[in-house]
Amino acid sequence: LTEINNQNFVDWEGKPKDQKFSFLTIGTELDFAKTMGVKIIQGRDFNSDADSLSVLINQAALDVMGLKEPLGAKFSFWDKSATIIGVTENIIVTPFRKPNPMFVIYSPLWANAVAVRFDKTNDLPTALKKVEAVFAKYNPAYPFEYSFVDDKFNRRYATINLTSTLASIFAGIALFITGFGLLGLAMFTAEQRTKEIGIRKVMGASIPSLVVIVAKEFFVLVLIAFVLSAPASWWVLAEFLKSYPYRIEFPWWAIAFSGIAVLAFALLVVGSQAWKAARANPVESLRSE
Repeated sequence: LTEINNQNFVDWEGKPKDQKFSFLTIGTELDFAKTMGVKIIQGRDFNSDADSLSVLINQAALDVMGLKEPLGAKFSFWDKSATIIGVTENIIVTPFRKPNPMFVIYSPLWANAVAVRFDKTNDLPTALKKVEAVFAKYNPAYPFEYSFVDDKFNRRYATINLTSTLASIFAGIALFITGFGLLGLAMFTAEQRTKEIGIRKVMGASIPSLVVIVAKEFFVLVLIAFVLSAPASWWVLAEFLKSYPYRIEFPWWAIAFSGIAVLAFALLVVGSQAWKAARANPVESLRSE
């Protein structure tokens, strides 16, 4: 890939003279879109040596250029004039989040790597050996070196994957610490209300009703915390996803599900202590009275 920063290198009819544009370029041979699995939106792929004076542009380049009829339009670069024969969908070729304007030129002598698309197979080593045999036959002076596109993209997005992993780990630690804190607070509350629970039980209160009395205070506090934090959480996550051109839509029910899960977790922790206090013998709690 070669990035062009000087506007004098790229030109087209109707280009603003006072603006600079940055394009990525790819030199390729025939059947670029077919081999790379790139969708052609308008026009066609390179299919003959006569396409040496032709270029493909992506949708981001078309948006920058502002051409209403791109097919057949003249496109100049490096003092060469070419004709736009096709428009491709945007593809991610750099680690940046936003798709770059890009044009592809038919230039076999410029290409320095061979892209191979395998048919679906469960025997990848055998397929690689067949390709290696072809390289050994026609290019014996150089070793056969290869890499997989998915591995390259995984390395490019390793930082994002690491951030996701760390976020999950710290979320788990926070949940663990919160659970212990909530457990301690529930035990303290149950201990403080032991005599009250004993009196209510002597007066005929049922165990479930006693659990509700103790747990409802925590339920209200957790509910208030969720109502206050849910809008902020949704806004932060939605804004984070907007920085990626290809993204999932953040569903509202994910926040609701998180709130229900937190409430259930809090009630489980608090309810276990409330249940324990409610089942205690009231004689023990009222002995000092």
